[in-house]
Amino acid sequence: MDRFLPSPLRSLLQRLEVNRAVGYLLLSRGWQFVSGIFTAVLITSCLSETTNGNYQLFNNLLGMQLFVELGVPVIVMLVTSHEWSQLRFDEQGRIEGDLEALDRLAGLNRFITRWFWGCAAVFLIGMSIYGYYIISERGQRLDLLAPWQALIIVNSAAILLMPKISILEGCNQAGTINAIRLPQSITGTIVVWYCLLMDCGLWTLVASTFVRWAWEYQLVHVRYREAFRSLEVHPVTQPISWFQEMWPLSWRTAMQTMGSYFSSFYFVPVVDHFQGKIEGGRFGMTWQILPTMQAAALSWTNTRMPEFGAMAARGEHPQLRRRMVKTGLISLGVFLSGAAVFCLVLWGLQQAEIRQVKRFLDLKLTGLLIAGLAFILISNVLQISVRIYKKDPFLFPNTITSFLIATLSWYSCQRWGTMGVAAAYCAITGGWQLPMSAFLAWQHQRSLASMAKTDPMASSS
Repeated sequence: MDRFLPSPLRSLLQRLEVNRAVGYLLLSRGWQFVSGIFTAVLITSCLSETTNGNYQLFNNLLGMQLFVELGVPVIVMLVTSHEWSQLRFDEQGRIEGDLEALDRLAGLNRFITRWFWGCAAVFLIGMSIYGYYIISERGQRLDLLAPWQALIIVNSAAILLMPKISILEGCNQAGTINAIRLPQSITGTIVVWYCLLMDCGLWTLVASTFVRWAWEYQLVHVRYREAFRSLEVHPVTQPISWFQEMWPLSWRTAMQTMGSYFSSFYFVPVVDHFQGKIEGGRFGMTWQILPTMQAAALSWTNTRMPEFGAMAARGEHPQLRRRMVKTGLISLGVFLSGAAVFCLVLWGLQQAEIRQVKRFLDLKLTGLLIAGLAFILISNVLQISVRIYKKDPFLFPNTITSFLIATLSWYSCQRWGTMGVAAAYCAITGGWQLPMSAFLAWQHQRSLASMAKTDPMASSS
């Protein structure tokens, strides 16, 4: 695709580390941000404040799937990337190459497929019961159960596709995967707009989740059908040992993934509980946009994890460190720029006295959340720079971060409302998470430098 771009633009994109995968993902995230402004207007116009509160609550409760997926997709992607170095796609789209690597990848595919069937079942049953408890215990209308149950069913179906997509990412197909994100985002947004205008209420969430599932189903079972069929029919004689090769990293990732719920999806339910639906809706509207911008900014680093992992395996530590610093700074700059634009839009709406702006948090609270997300972004880049070496010393500090966010947000929301939640989040991520991540990443770099001096071959192993 880049051959159709003018030479100066192509050079600029190369300097900014914008490859095919990043470009597609940025287009998708950019559409989500721009269209999200109009979506927010429609939500404020078509949904009552109470319904908006339930809309944001349902959307954030879906984040509890982190407690069943346990960070396994990331591990699958990393393990697959190591096997893929000896594999390739043939002309029919089947996977071929080194028999041992193919054997291991086929075994991984079968194991992880069974694993996620169990995850989907646990999520479906657990969230169905939890949703009934939340709705009935809070004295809300029981007619909310129907859209909630439908939402859980569709999301459970989407969980079944997660391991396949992780395998594709490990097979260096991030560009193709991200290429579907833009039409997926556009069609999903159009469906949301239509449902809001047709007064579908909470069923809007069900429809948008179904659109996401449909695109991912097409990717896995149509676009890469032959690839996965070749893995399913391949006889497995030397499967990957989960407990010997993957468990040492998996349990750490699982603990941190569960903890990440408290820095991503925990706030809206807490604000909803203590401050009510209206304030929970305001927090949810703001929080729906800011992490989207952060995720877009992190695409510079996240889409390159297989590439960075290969550089680490080859012992290209100085080059890798420079690439990590460059992509990290670009990610931070992109996020802060997007956040500044968002704040300017809110300020402009306030000056114009547009009533819909009251559905968002004020600029002071928004600024605290932006600062906290920036601290998390930098911490993520620092932690990735260590994890690509198959090391993870971040279990203790990340667990402490999750515990502090969970307890202090709960306490602060009771005492100081939404301001307490935002202040606690900013203080914990900036005062604990970022310094600890920087210290452990610095220790890792010292270790690499020491190994290179004493045994150059060992540093590349």
